[in-house]
Amino acid sequence: MNTKETFSAGGTLEVHSEPPIPVHEGEQKNLTTGFFAVGAVINIVMVTAYFIWAYKQWKKKGSGEKN
Repeated sequence: MNTKETFSAGGTLEVHSEPPIPVHEGEQKNLTTGFFAVGAVINIVMVTAYFIWAYKQWKKKGSGEKN
């Protein structure tokens, strides 16, 4: 909610508030869909990066292994 505080000449504080601008349901659905789409892409990238890292670690010869 937008609020604006002003002081009057008599030294009193006046607070003016405006109701929030409503978001239409179609716009809100698009925002929510976009949010979850970005989250899904990030998750897929992170899981893929983990599996690549794990595969490389598995293929490495560790210093504790006997040849």
